[in-house]
Amino acid sequence: MGARFGIGAIVLALATLVAVLTLDRGDIEPVGEQVPAVTSGDQGAEADGSTPADAMAGSALESATAEPVAPTFDVVTVTPEGEAVVAGRAEPGAEVTVMADGEAIATATATEQGEFVVVPAEPIAPGTHSLTLEATGTTGTTASEQTVAVDVPMESESAEPMVALLDPDAEQPTTILQGNAVGLGGPGGLTLEVVDLAAGRIAASGRAAIGSEIRVYVDDVLVASAATGDDGSWSLDAIAPSAGSQAAGALRVEMVDATGVVIDSVATIFSGADLIMPPAGSDVVVIRPGNTLWQIARRTYGGGIKYTLIYRANQAQIGDPDLIFPGQVFIVPPDETN
Repeated sequence: MGARFGIGAIVLALATLVAVLTLDRGDIEPVGEQVPAVTSGDQGAEADGSTPADAMAGSALESATAEPVAPTFDVVTVTPEGEAVVAGRAEPGAEVTVMADGEAIATATATEQGEFVVVPAEPIAPGTHSLTLEATGTTGTTASEQTVAVDVPMESESAEPMVALLDPDAEQPTTILQGNAVGLGGPGGLTLEVVDLAAGRIAASGRAAIGSEIRVYVDDVLVASAATGDDGSWSLDAIAPSAGSQAAGALRVEMVDATGVVIDSVATIFSGADLIMPPAGSDVVVIRPGNTLWQIARRTYGGGIKYTLIYRANQAQIGDPDLIFPGQVFIVPPDETN
């Protein structure tokens, strides 16, 4: 009761203050020296002869000729049931629309700081989807250069949703926003959660014992080392050796103690082919452990036999249809055979 009374008193005081400030100006006695009124002839005139009207006209012209600001993603989270939260940045005051596979699923208005958060009313359906953004503001309508790949598991699957941010120029490694592309763990607490290679660089991240050193090898060549953070996380981005930039390579991660002794390690095979950005109408999927082209085709097209559609769209990355690697990002084209 005391807390409620205190809040009520504050509200009452604020209401009283607003009432006082909005009294008719004729009820207020002048205090101090009065400022002479400005006549319409010299209203707002500057030293150069310009007026506020001129400034407003210039501002309007500048807004009309300014380049549109492309919206960007900051955070995308998805529950196993497909419920999503999307946050990012756009032109201040712009209306931002979240698109899933080219269809609008939610809208929000960016704040004065250019930030927005939106929660779609309907969950995202199981399967693979491509999220993009459109923003309409004073400079017009523009689309995001980024694409976010979302993989929502079927009800019968125990996997967590996968969310990945794709570089628009395919020059930087894919950024995993949610879920593990690799998901390997050793007995000593070392994990390898993300590995990607693009434009001759390799990026990897995971978790390890606090205070340990992480060493990453590609085809038995040491490419980089990193120290774990205060929270046990580690990440690195380094130039990959030529052997690792081919169709596939062997990756080994070691956790080393202060004396240089290897106390844990994990290894995997990964693809080194660069991602080709998907054409309009296509989806993308990030491969996780246990995935097969047959499984992806069954979820996407309703029949595993249509795995050949995915294979043909990703031949630059797939040598053997039965051999795909965690962390690969595949184009999933539309089924035009129906």
